[in-house]
Amino acid sequence: MLRIALALSLVWGVPFDSCGSSPPDDRDIDRSDEPTCVFDEDCRVDMCADFRCLAGLCAEISPFIDRDGDGEPPLGCGLDCDDTDPSVNPSAFERCDGIDQDCDTRIDEGAPPRSFDATAPGVTDTRAIVTRAGEHILLVDGSDSALFARELDRSGVPDIPFELMRLARGGAFLKFAASAREDTTLVVAQTDIGALRYVVLGSSLETLEGPTEFDAGGQVLDLALVPHGAGWAMAADVMTGPGLPERIVWTDLEAEPIVLDVLPIDAEHPGLDIASTGSDLAVVIRDGIRFVGRATTLAAPGPMGVEGLGRGALASDTDQVVVAYDDGIGMTLQRFDADGATSEPEPGPAALVQDVRIDREGPNIAILDDPGARGWVLDNTLRAYVRSTIALGGGDGSVSIVARPSFTVLYGARSSGGRYRMFVDCE
Repeated sequence: MLRIALALSLVWGVPFDSCGSSPPDDRDIDRSDEPTCVFDEDCRVDMCADFRCLAGLCAEISPFIDRDGDGEPPLGCGLDCDDTDPSVNPSAFERCDGIDQDCDTRIDEGAPPRSFDATAPGVTDTRAIVTRAGEHILLVDGSDSALFARELDRSGVPDIPFELMRLARGGAFLKFAASAREDTTLVVAQTDIGALRYVVLGSSLETLEGPTEFDAGGQVLDLALVPHGAGWAMAADVMTGPGLPERIVWTDLEAEPIVLDVLPIDAEHPGLDIASTGSDLAVVIRDGIRFVGRATTLAAPGPMGVEGLGRGALASDTDQVVVAYDDGIGMTLQRFDADGATSEPEPGPAALVQDVRIDREGPNIAILDDPGARGWVLDNTLRAYVRSTIALGGGDGSVSIVARPSFTVLYGARSSGGRYRMFVDCE
C-alpha cells in the first residue's frame, strides 16, 4: 500500500504525509455554508442580546431579549419582572388583581377598583354557593352524592375542586349551607331523606372535623346557620313524627334542641332565618321574631304587624339584629333587640321581602334576591348603597355573597353554568 501511495503522489503531485502524521491545516477551507446552530439556545453569545437560530445560522434579532414584546428586557438585562406577560413591565399601570404589574415589588398600589363578570366552567349545580374559609373564598357545589369546594382567587378563575363529603351508600344531597367564622367554616348538607351531615374547614382549607352526621331528631325540611358564641347555631324545620313540622333551634351543635314553633301544613310557612346578637339568637317564626334567650316575640310595626315580620329576613349585628320586613308599602330595614326597635325604619330596595335573604358581610349588609338573581350591598347606616342593583341576568338557582376586606363575590347559581360578579377594591 505504501508503494501505491508514493506512486500516486508522484503522478498527481500531491504531497504525502505518513499515516502517523498530524492532519493538514484546514484553516483555509471555506466552511461558511455549514450550519452553526440547531436551536436558539445554541446562539447564546450575548446573554442580553436576542439571537435566534435561522436556517442554521445565528442571527441577532434585537440588541436585547424581549419575549413578550412589551419593549422591556427581563431581569438581569432590564427591569421586566415577567417577560412572558406583556401587561407586566416597569412602564405598566397597576391593576387590582393581586399582581405586581409595574415590577416595583409592591402589589396593587394605587390601582383603581374594578368589577367584572365571570363564569364557573362545569358548575351547573343550582344550589351552589360561595363562602369563605380564613382568607380564602370558596365555591361550594355538588353532584347527587358528593359535595365539592373550589377556591376562587381575585382573577375570578376557580381552582381544581376538592371533595368535602360523599354519600357512600347511595342517596343524594338536596341542599347545603355554609357559615364562616374568622378561622373556621362550617358546611352542612341535607340529604334526600332529611338527614344532615357537616364538615368543619380550617383557615388553610384543611378538614378539622367530619364529615359527621348530625342527629336532628327527624326529617329535616329546611335549615339555616349563623356564627354564635364560640361556634355555630342552627335553625331547622324538622318533621319529628307523624304530626306537624316543628321549627327548632340549636344554640350550639352540641346543645339540646329548642322547639320554637309548630308549622301548619295547610298554611304558608314563614321563611326560615336565624341571626345572632352575640349573646342571643333571633329566629323568624309565624308570630314574628323570637329571641331565644329572652323568650320574647316581636311583631313588626305598622299595618302588617305579625305578618310583616313573619315574612322577614334577618342579619346579625352587635347586640341587635337587622330585619327586612314588609311594612305594607314595601321592604323596610330596621334594627331590633329583644325589647323592640333600636333604629328608625329605612326603605329597602325594590324587591319582595319573601324572596330575599340578608346577610352581614364585614361592615356592610347584603340583600339577596334569589328569583331575580340580584343583590344589593348597603353600608352600616342602611341608607347608603355600596353596591346598587347587582344583576346576574336572571337564573334558576340561589344567590350568595361573600366579602373580604378588598374582595367581594356575588354568585348566582344556574343550571346553564354558574355566573358571578367580582368586585375588587384595592387599598
